[in-house]
Amino acid sequence: MAISFSSEERLELNVTSTFIELAITSYTQWTKESDRILNSARGGDAPYLIKNRTGYPIDIWADKRDARGRRTPVANGEDIPWRFEDYKTIREHVGESMHHSLGLLIHEADWEQLRDISVDKEGYFSHALRPRLDKNPHRLICNIELIKNVKVVTFRSPLRVENLTHVPVELIIIEKTGKPSPTVYKIAPGEDFPLPIEAAYHKRFKIRPDPGFDFSWSSESLHWEDLRSRPVRAIACKSHEAREAPFRFQASAVIEGNESNAKRYPQLSLRLRAPVEIENLLPYDVKYRVFDKNTSLNTSIFLRKGGISPVHQVELSHLLLLSVQVQDAGLKPSEFAIINTDNPDDFNIEDTLVLTDLKGLKLNLKIHYVCVLVRAGARGGSRLTLSLLYVQPVSGPERGIQGPDLQPLRLPQQDWPALGRPLQDVDGPAPGCGRQPRPPRRLPQVGADAAHVLLCER
Repeated sequence: MAISFSSEERLELNVTSTFIELAITSYTQWTKESDRILNSARGGDAPYLIKNRTGYPIDIWADKRDARGRRTPVANGEDIPWRFEDYKTIREHVGESMHHSLGLLIHEADWEQLRDISVDKEGYFSHALRPRLDKNPHRLICNIELIKNVKVVTFRSPLRVENLTHVPVELIIIEKTGKPSPTVYKIAPGEDFPLPIEAAYHKRFKIRPDPGFDFSWSSESLHWEDLRSRPVRAIACKSHEAREAPFRFQASAVIEGNESNAKRYPQLSLRLRAPVEIENLLPYDVKYRVFDKNTSLNTSIFLRKGGISPVHQVELSHLLLLSVQVQDAGLKPSEFAIINTDNPDDFNIEDTLVLTDLKGLKLNLKIHYVCVLVRAGARGGSRLTLSLLYVQPVSGPERGIQGPDLQPLRLPQQDWPALGRPLQDVDGPAPGCGRQPRPPRRLPQVGADAAHVLLCER
């Protein structure tokens, strides 16, 4: 794209930081979405997206100082594009300082309308609902974030459940009578579900994986006060088959907004993860086994190269062992390594898996730990990455290298022992794993064309 300016007389051009920022943003958007922008009408892209996640139908309007805009109904769960003025009005009043705010009315409840909800900046904003129906006033959360040059404004309750697993999750609300409500809510992987405003404060809820996995609802019903008192817990869902192990979520409750208000009202986000995830960065498919020493549970799963596999049958308070068998590589299965301990004083977590071939030559695989810490050392889940000790931009037809693009390397078996000796540790420990860095060490060259290597180690 080329832009040229011409004038028969002297041309004066004032360039401000706002103009430069707008030019860069426009160029980036035109480059990535040129076809969609050229095929859409002028002014067709709304600068705002309103999401209603309150659990109730609402009305919204542009709350101007001198007038009130037309009310627009938004059903629960609905998303609508929104603009305060059309593009012609914005063009004619570009020099004016504009303040954008919304008015909101919640139907099917006794709360008064809210006025002057500012949507000018990103952030997490809490608004008290009047009149007070209980000891503590209910609150409405207005969450504003900028996504692809569109301000996404989400109205929701202060309590939400985030699905950070790889499987769909279902949620059901338990009424005050102890009976489940007829509505079942589905949470896709990577999505979240805010509970309805009143239910978030008064009622309990249960979760389970997708019904196709054949597991029942969680054994315990959850309430926001329980999550505040014990923010990290394992949630178990029993199988319909008597011999099957329960399906477990590793749950962690994180306080959002003002922590002092969280003692009186549920300003929490409950994040669901798998207790353990295995990531395969080897150039081969693998078959791994996770053994739970406390329950004698043996889980065996096939994992393709580059894939991530969650393990939901184990619990982080147990002693866990891991063994790996590399497929189609002429290697024997590794011995078991300790990847989680129930007593750190008796057993240390190991970060190396030793493989041997038919001739007895050894190859060391490293286990890189990424631990999700919540508070006071409590873990919200762990990811284990299997990899060789390094990545190397080496070339050479005799070694089957594909060039200096950091592709996985298939070295001949006589070079495997050298692969297991680390060159240099990373700068520090993986998050939450408590390992201190060790002094650098050297790796002897493997042939004349060996290159420097980068360690991927816990």
